[in-house]
Amino acid sequence: MAEIPEYKRNIIVNYRFNDHLSFPQIASRVRGITADAARQIYYRAKKRAGSNRA
Repeated sequence: MAEIPEYKRNIIVNYRFNDHLSFPQIASRVRGITADAARQIYYRAKKRAGSNRA
């Protein structure tokens, strides 16, 4: 399985954090990303940032 490029990870985090999109909505906007992948990417980014806020 190929690694997801950083720019796509940034887009996913921005869609969720700034635009408050659901993971299925994010998946429909980011080519090659499923809702589950978007969720995993987002929560990993939150963990790296040390944030407990959704």
